[in-house]
Amino acid sequence: MKKIAVIYLLFFLFFVLACKTNSKPEAKEETVEESKEPYARPIDPQYAEGDKAMYAFINQNLKYPAEAKKNNISGSVIVSFTVLVSGELADIKVQQGIGYGCNEESVRIVKLMPKWKPANYPNNPIEMFYSIAIVFENKL
Repeated sequence: MKKIAVIYLLFFLFFVLACKTNSKPEAKEETVEESKEPYARPIDPQYAEGDKAMYAFINQNLKYPAEAKKNNISGSVIVSFTVLVSGELADIKVQQGIGYGCNEESVRIVKLMPKWKPANYPNNPIEMFYSIAIVFENKL
């Protein structure tokens, strides 16, 4: 009787395993994490010759305002702008200023800048909002 029970048990296990190996795998839904194209982050716009050259340009062209000198004003002016696909700068605005003529001087400097390399997403030039800091130090 034990032999028959073992034979039935082995037959049952063989049958179950055979059914599982012949069944088709279930279709898997593609989720965002598994999509074929990875998420691409835009590449920020850049001053044509790089950041070091940009700050050299700023230092060469910066005229410290007389009112700021007189009042011993130092600090940073944050200027924002849009880098167009053509590389030109538009919508130049002071986001955070220190006054005493420094805000106006910062806008003047940005308007003097040559064309930038536009932002890219993915490998296509796009317009992008960007900000830089222009530092004013009153060196006595």
